[in-house]
Amino acid sequence: MAGTCRIGWVRLLTVAGLLLPAGGSEAALFRVSLDTSELVGHPAGLFSLEFQLNDGLGTGDANNVATLSNFSFGSGGPLGSATRTGGASGDLGTSVTLTDSAFFNQLYQAFTPGLVLGFDLDLTTAVDPGPQPDQFSFAILD
Repeated sequence: MAGTCRIGWVRLLTVAGLLLPAGGSEAALFRVSLDTSELVGHPAGLFSLEFQLNDGLGTGDANNVATLSNFSFGSGGPLGSATRTGGASGDLGTSVTLTDSAFFNQLYQAFTPGLVLGFDLDLTTAVDPGPQPDQFSFAILD
């Protein structure tokens, strides 16, 4: 995010990635860090973090898991309770686990933005036999 913050853009920010083909059920580890300073005090708030892990086969085979932990919000923090769908558990105050046990698996929760949003992401990479892989995505919603 650079320059002027445009909330209408992508409902702020969306980052998506496909689970990469790999043998077995190996893991891909990431440290995600985003500059959220332009959101502090922004009139479009209340903001929510939204995470999805969707099953590419649509069968809910539960072959992949996304685990999010070590959340940091700068001077902000999580608000209220998380809303969960499908194979989602946890909250932004502790950790979040998404299992592709249904086609649509989602967790979202409100938060107060600080200068930087950070979290660890651990993805398994079991490959589905078919044209559509499982998909993890997250967004900041206004």
